[in-house]
Amino acid sequence: MRVRPLDLAAHGDLRFDARKAGALRRIVPLGMAEIVYAAADMPICLAKDEQTGKFDLVGLMGLVEPVSLFAFPEGFQATYMPRAARLSGFRLDGQSVSGLAIDRDDPAFGESGEALFEGQRPAPWLSNIALELKNLIADIERALSKAATDDGRP
Repeated sequence: MRVRPLDLAAHGDLRFDARKAGALRRIVPLGMAEIVYAAADMPICLAKDEQTGKFDLVGLMGLVEPVSLFAFPEGFQATYMPRAARLSGFRLDGQSVSGLAIDRDDPAFGESGEALFEGQRPAPWLSNIALELKNLIADIERALSKAATDDGRP
């Protein structure tokens, strides 16, 4: 994994192809708002976090790492792509351009898709990515807190 702050000099020629996102993910965390959508395509499971011992709500996208059963040469093939899969190449980084860092090894970054930069400036669509990541983190936390406090009653 080569996570680096988003930078014109290092990433000026890169493009982001959302259809290729999540190709190396076997499991992805799910937010509360997307459970019903993800369940249409993939098993929803609980996975134990090795470090905390808590269980995370995840979508199972593959059985053998690093291969997603939904990744094909022409792109992601499912009716719904979990947000964590689509955003898997991005990280929050408050010190960098647009508040983002990217994992250069993620297959979504390459020569096809949307340009990360327009001239000397970050592409306008990148401003939404940091917000999407923050919303996803909050939604995942809602799912985890709901699972931790739910006693099974309606």
